[in-house]
Amino acid sequence: MTVITFEIRLVTFMKKFSFLLVLVTLLFLSGCNKKEEFYCRIISPSDGDTVPIYATSSIGNIGLTITVDAKGAHNGISVYVSDSRLGWIGGDGMYHCGYMSMDPNFFTISTQYLLFGKMRIKVVAYNRDGEETSHTIWVDVTDKAASEESPDFVTFSDGKIPQGWITNRTWEIEKQLGYDDNHSLRTSPFHTDIIYAIKTFDKNGYVDFFTNGDRVDLFVAGGHGNEISSEPSGNYWTKHTYSVNAGKHLFMWQATDVYTYLDAIRFYYEE
Repeated sequence: MTVITFEIRLVTFMKKFSFLLVLVTLLFLSGCNKKEEFYCRIISPSDGDTVPIYATSSIGNIGLTITVDAKGAHNGISVYVSDSRLGWIGGDGMYHCGYMSMDPNFFTISTQYLLFGKMRIKVVAYNRDGEETSHTIWVDVTDKAASEESPDFVTFSDGKIPQGWITNRTWEIEKQLGYDDNHSLRTSPFHTDIIYAIKTFDKNGYVDFFTNGDRVDLFVAGGHGNEISSEPSGNYWTKHTYSVNAGKHLFMWQATDVYTYLDAIRFYYEE
């Protein structure tokens, strides 16, 4: 009788043990097969926010600071910027401006990468399996100078960038070389140098300016300006003349080489 009871208990124990073993195995396999949560998103600024072209972050960096929430990202998160109007930044219209980790979880985009007006900010992350996730927001980059008008003639003779002009710190005042005096604007050592001016034309008119060094392109209201003449003017300077339609316009001068100079900008109507 005792032997039979022992056998019954042994069989019952083995059944329970087998069940527990199967349960533990299933739980283990379930844990092994469970994918790590993987996402990456910009939580500040918000999509559609208006942001200043100049701002100082909590650690003293000058530029636009973004905050990112991410999980499962491996080997850093890439930060890209672009402009809604132009496709010159990279082959896909995006420019890679750096990597960020999640400690800390913020990244300051230098003012040199910021373009006045509407632009995109994109973050891209990869997990350990090589899978990709990304998040994109639009922001409107602005500055108080945007409400001001440029003078009719600008020559930088006082060593300052005048009202109605906005730079993302890629052009600097030159005090030893100019077209009509010793002052002009000079590109800084950066991949793309941009400066803007705001000007309203009551009727169709013109803008002309002088450059020295490599090519300088003028964009008007986001598109290539209509250049009607370009001619040497002595001492390595070249005079450029563009026609301008009536209206309030954002003028953008862009250069891509160091030691390029811009001077003696004149907004006028046909005489």
